[in-house]
Amino acid sequence: MNGVRLLCFEGKQVQLPDSKGLGDIAALIGAQGADMHVLALVGQTVSARVRDALAKIGQVHPELADHLRGSLRMGTVCAYSPAEPVTWKVR
Repeated sequence: MNGVRLLCFEGKQVQLPDSKGLGDIAALIGAQGADMHVLALVGQTVSARVRDALAKIGQVHPELADHLRGSLRMGTVCAYSPAEPVTWKVR
């Protein structure tokens, strides 16, 4: 993967340095609508990593960050549950 994540949302494409938080978001997007126990995401600091990743996303794609903040449910069980289904391209 060469250390970069490619995110495409609403016709805008951004590249960000890979991080565990972006990996967690990618895992949740890949399981759209399904609950994932935090242990499935390997770690006790998932929420903090996701918050950090959302801040980085917000700097380059504010609309995507807003969408994810409204669609991610964090806690012991995490899920990506958008109001409407979204087709993703995440690498």
